[in-house]
Amino acid sequence: MSADDEQPSPVITLPSVRALAATFAAEKQQEFADEMFEFIGAGLPDLRHDEPLAHLARGTCLGMVELVLAMMEHALPADRGEPPVVAVEYACLNAERGLPLADLLRSFRLGHACFARILTDAIMALEQDPAELVNAVRESERFAFAVVDVVSSGILAAYLEQRQRIDSRTASQRRDLVRALLDNDSVDVARAEQSLGHRLTGPQLAFVCWSEGDATAPQRAVSALQEALNAPRPVLLPIDGFALAGWFDMSRSRLVVAALAAAAGAAAPAAHVALGPVLPGLSGFRNSRIGAERVRRVVGLSRRQAPTLTRWADVALIDALSADLDAARALVRNELRGLNRPGDDVEMLRHTAQAFVVSGYSYAAVASGLHIHRNTALQRVKKAEALRGLPLTKRPAELLAALALVDVIGATLLER
Repeated sequence: MSADDEQPSPVITLPSVRALAATFAAEKQQEFADEMFEFIGAGLPDLRHDEPLAHLARGTCLGMVELVLAMMEHALPADRGEPPVVAVEYACLNAERGLPLADLLRSFRLGHACFARILTDAIMALEQDPAELVNAVRESERFAFAVVDVVSSGILAAYLEQRQRIDSRTASQRRDLVRALLDNDSVDVARAEQSLGHRLTGPQLAFVCWSEGDATAPQRAVSALQEALNAPRPVLLPIDGFALAGWFDMSRSRLVVAALAAAAGAAAPAAHVALGPVLPGLSGFRNSRIGAERVRRVVGLSRRQAPTLTRWADVALIDALSADLDAARALVRNELRGLNRPGDDVEMLRHTAQAFVVSGYSYAAVASGLHIHRNTALQRVKKAEALRGLPLTKRPAELLAALALVDVIGATLLER
């Protein structure tokens, strides 16, 4: 529709309706508002039990009656209407109380219904030609609806802005409380539990979810984890625009890694998930978080593609071995030598060497575990020893440590 085709905003043009509005404004404004409040209260009975809210609702009724009647009397277009100040305060208090937006908007719809009924009855009582009465009713109804629609848009904006301010303030307070729990022992645990809505005395599972480029992926991954665990809502601690940390209360949940990985991967294929150890109480809250951050570091070193879900138990050894990356590189270089190179063939030999040492140097066990012939296992072991420059029976602990490092974070450690 072009600008020329747009319908003008409704306005009261009939002198009889304007005169009626002036009479109401002068003589029955308060009576009109009281009746409107009673009608709204009948539709929203809880409103009457909140005295400050009811007081603002009464004021809003009077403010809306004054606004609409004045605009009708003076033939002002409906789109010139603005929410009365008291109506904005009423919307903000609804937001502060955490009351549903639907109830707030319904109160305006009920008020409109009451206004329309009273006005229609008054118009129909005028001594006019029936056709003129019909036109008067149509014009007044169209105008009243348009004004309430315009005002409701402003009320909606006020509610949402106040809700956003409250949510931002609450989120900030929760972040401060979580950081206090992580940093010191002087926090009142019972009060913290009440504020966070999270049990701190039970088993805690910390997590970090992050993505390289999808800002919504971490939240989707968290929602999938909660559903898979059938756990209460977690405590969340935003890290940045692409990372989100938090904790689950595991008092009634069981950790099934395969199920969690499948759920998170399906919901957020661009997300990585790091899980700390499940540990009890406030110390568990802290130490599980430390574990989750260490898992995130290891996953970052591995340069694996999302989706991933990694738990602390799976990388605790690698975390310890790679705490000093220069020392880890030296260990890998000294223990693997020629085995410390990229390529599928060398990777196959590393797996053979690892199986050989773990099996207690049994060629038969290697052949069975890798599903190859015994002679093939023997040949691969010999090739691995040649590349290493040492028998695989020498320094087996150091060899396994180096092989484990390359297996998990090889992209960071392999010689190029």
